[in-house]
Amino acid sequence: MKERDKTFLLSIGIGLVSLTLLVFSQLWAIKIQNVSRFTFVNSLFLIRNQLVIASDGGVVLLDVFPLKIKNTYVTERPVTLAVLDPLTNDIYFVTGGNLKKWNPFMTWSTPLGYVGRATSLGIDVDFLYVEVNGNISKYTKSGTFLGKVGPSKTVKWAGKRGEISKDDPFLIHLSPFFIQTENLGRVELTSIVRDFDRTRLWVGTKGAGVYLYNTHTWQPVDSISFGVLPRPVLAFFFMDDTLWIGGRGGLTAKVGDRWISYSREGIYQLTCEEVRDLSGSGGTLWALTDCGLLRHQSSFNLFRVSDVTQINVIKASSPYLWVGGDRGVGWMPLSGGDIDWVGNSNKIEVEDVLTTSKNVYILSLGGVLVFDRLKREWRALEDPKEWGNVLAEKGATKGDTVVIATQRGILAFVEGTDEFNYIDPPFSPNRVYVNDIALNDYGIFVGTNMGLFIRESKTGTWRRYGKQDGFASEKVNSLWARGDTVYVGTDLGVTIIVP
Repeated sequence: MKERDKTFLLSIGIGLVSLTLLVFSQLWAIKIQNVSRFTFVNSLFLIRNQLVIASDGGVVLLDVFPLKIKNTYVTERPVTLAVLDPLTNDIYFVTGGNLKKWNPFMTWSTPLGYVGRATSLGIDVDFLYVEVNGNISKYTKSGTFLGKVGPSKTVKWAGKRGEISKDDPFLIHLSPFFIQTENLGRVELTSIVRDFDRTRLWVGTKGAGVYLYNTHTWQPVDSISFGVLPRPVLAFFFMDDTLWIGGRGGLTAKVGDRWISYSREGIYQLTCEEVRDLSGSGGTLWALTDCGLLRHQSSFNLFRVSDVTQINVIKASSPYLWVGGDRGVGWMPLSGGDIDWVGNSNKIEVEDVLTTSKNVYILSLGGVLVFDRLKREWRALEDPKEWGNVLAEKGATKGDTVVIATQRGILAFVEGTDEFNYIDPPFSPNRVYVNDIALNDYGIFVGTNMGLFIRESKTGTWRRYGKQDGFASEKVNSLWARGDTVYVGTDLGVTIIVP
C-alpha cells in the first residue's frame, strides 16, 4: 500500500470483541517473542562446505557453495555459540547459558545442561569444550562434565577462540569495524572467520546478516541477509495448518515448529524479491509479488500481470481471487486466468478488500463499496454519519462482524443489522499511519508506523506496544490473529504476542 502525505490515526472501540491480553491489577501482561533477529550474528563456525551461524534469532545452517540455507532453528533467547559435529552433523549450541543439541532434520533440541556465560565452544571427534572466564571444560557429547583441560590444536572452535581478533594486524584494512547500510545505518562487525582458501573472510554483523569479503580488495563480494523471515514483513496468511509470511526478500512457511524459507538463499528458491500480499482458499495460495501473481498448490506458478505496481491488495474468496489497486477492483478465477476489471471501478483507487459470506467490501479513497454476492449488485455503504463515504484504508472481518478504518475513525457493524458503532480518534490523525487491523475473540489490534495500538473492549483501555516493550521495530506493517496468538509484521521481522 502506498503511504501518502496525509496520514491518519484511528480510534478503536467496540463491544463485539476483547483483547488478547491478561489484565492484572490494571496492568497489561503479554508474552512477546521476536522471530526476527537472525541477522544479529554472535558467532560463526566454518567446517567443510558448511557455515553454522549463531544469532539472536536462533541457529542457521548454510551451505556456502552453492549459497543455500539448509535449515534453521528458532530459539526464544539468543544463541551465542554454535558448532557442527563433523561425524554426525548434529549442531551443539549455547543459549541462555545452557548447552543444547539440535539435529538439523528435527524441529526440536535436546538440553544437555548449564555451562554458564561461555565465550568459546569447541568440538572434536569425541568431545565438546566450553570456555568460561578463560577456563576450558571438557564434556561428553551427551553433556557430562569431564573436568578442566588445556587448549588443544585438534579442537575446532566457535566464538573467541575460533575467530580472528580485531587486534590482528591482518585486519588493518577492514578497520573501522562497521559497515554503512541503506536501511539500518551503521552496523557493527561482530564475528570474523577466514575461509578455507584464505582469500575470503566471513564476517557476521549486528543486524545485517553475514558479509563475504575479498582479502585482496577488502571489499564485500556478497551479502547474506539470511534467516527464516523476509524483512520487512508485509503480509500474513494462514491456510491448511501453515502460516505464510511475505515481505521483502521472499516468503516463509511456518509448518508447526518448522520454518521453511523461499528466497534467493532459502531452502527453496524464489526469484521474486518482494511479496506484498497473501491470500488463499481451497488449498490454493496466492502471493502478490514484484514480478507478478504467484499461485502455490504443490509448487509455485507465476502469472504475469501487465503492471503489477498498480495492484495493492489481493483477497481469495471462492470462486474468485479479488484484486484491488490503482485501476479499481477486479477478479480472476482461483485457478488462474486474466483479471476482469469491474466496469466503473477505475474511478476509485482500492486500498483493501474484505470478504464475508454475504458481501465483498471495497475500501477506497472515495469510501466503501459493497458487492452483494447473492444479488450480484454494487452499492455504496450507507451509514447514518456517512463515515463510509470518506477515505477507507484498512479493515478486518470476523464472521459477520466488519471493522473498517476510515479517515474519521473506526466504523464497526454486524451485517444484517442497522447498528453502527462510531469511535472518535483519540490521537492526532497526522502523526500515526494505520497499516493493518486484526481481530480475534478478545480484541482489536491496530498496526501503525508508531507501534501496535490495542484497545481492550471490556475496560476501554488503550495500550501502545513498541520497541520499549521488546518489539522488533516500531513500524508495524501487517497483522494476523489466530486464536490467542497475534503475529505482528514489522520492518525487522515478526513479533509474536501471546497472553
